[in-house]
Amino acid sequence: MRTLSLSVFFLLMGFIRVAGAASPPPAAGIPLAVCYQKALEVSESLAIDEQEIRQLEAVYRQGVGNVLPDVSWQMTQLWQDTSDVEARSGGVQGTLLRSRRPESYFQLKQPLFHGLRDYNAIRGFKAARKSSEFNRDQAALNLLADVAEVFYVAFDLQQELEVLGSQRQLLDERRVELERRVRLGRSRDSEVLSAKVEIVSLDAQTEDARQRHAAARQMLFFLTEVPPETALIETQPIPSLPALELAHDKSSARPDLRAAAELQNQERFRLRYAKGGFFPGLDFTGKYYTERVGFNEEVKWDALLSLDVPIFSGFKTQAEVRQARSRLIVADLAWARTKRQIRRDVETAHKNLNYTLTQMRFYDRAVSLAQRNYKLQQEEYRLGLINNLQVLQVLTDLQDLQLRKLRSATAARLNDVRLRVAMGQGL
Repeated sequence: MRTLSLSVFFLLMGFIRVAGAASPPPAAGIPLAVCYQKALEVSESLAIDEQEIRQLEAVYRQGVGNVLPDVSWQMTQLWQDTSDVEARSGGVQGTLLRSRRPESYFQLKQPLFHGLRDYNAIRGFKAARKSSEFNRDQAALNLLADVAEVFYVAFDLQQELEVLGSQRQLLDERRVELERRVRLGRSRDSEVLSAKVEIVSLDAQTEDARQRHAAARQMLFFLTEVPPETALIETQPIPSLPALELAHDKSSARPDLRAAAELQNQERFRLRYAKGGFFPGLDFTGKYYTERVGFNEEVKWDALLSLDVPIFSGFKTQAEVRQARSRLIVADLAWARTKRQIRRDVETAHKNLNYTLTQMRFYDRAVSLAQRNYKLQQEEYRLGLINNLQVLQVLTDLQDLQLRKLRSATAARLNDVRLRVAMGQGL
């Protein structure tokens, strides 16, 4: 029902540039699981789906009512002008010419056979209700994917702001050290100026990250109503990669595939219902009279058995059967397409998770080496073996690797959620 996915929305709005951080998360905050629970509570789409299920439940009960007996009490009171009619007290004519002719009775109507149309309609309504329930469950899974995407965008930007703040502190300490060395005549003024340029550039990056973070938090607030000032935390460990065949096995129970299967059942019962129009209809009607007048006053009950044999209806029933058969073919094709799409989703999400986990291990090693390199470069600078620009370049490289490492860790968690959704699993 959505015409624009959240990922495309972020691309258009400029949020797709995600960053991470090396510092630990805040001591208190809201994890993804809580955000998702709040999204379930505030989602209007899920509430609409729930009401549609209730409507189908009512239709199902109506169908059940069509095969159950219909019992009612009816009363009629007829008044007629008999002033110019010769009065008769008995017989049929006397009864028909009474000025007042009351009648009351209990009536029972029971459909006996209509080509099993009512029973097939009931089973079709039941299948439609189950299909809607599975579609609602799939909508909840899709909501998890949407919330996770926005959550991790905001979480990454939150961490980026923290690491940029730490980096700014390091650069400021570096500037102070350079100014001290200038006073001692061991460094040049240009080195201090280079450090100030780096600081101003970092301040600009920080403002850009703040803008993107505010926009991401507004989107998260729209989905979950979590206040933008509330910190986000990650409580889940780094995910592991499940076996691909196991992922495929679990995806066979995904709600949208089960919904497509129930739609097939619904169309099968619709076809049987249409074919029932070729069969005769048999109904029973029984009455028990509590008040009658005239010649049939002593007749307390009667029963009527009616048989309706269809002979020709202008090919209407045949057209209904052809339409129902075509709808069943469409449902079969939709099920097959859904199954292929699920298999593709699982394989894509599995590969992406594998890539990000591998990338994360490489970045972890790279950051460790870059930290050692930075310490060595600082020592070499104090010994006068290298200049300040080289130290700043190493520091910039370290910052970039730290951000890339955290991006890969966050991407791994996001891809884990996507794989869970593809398999039909929750958090």
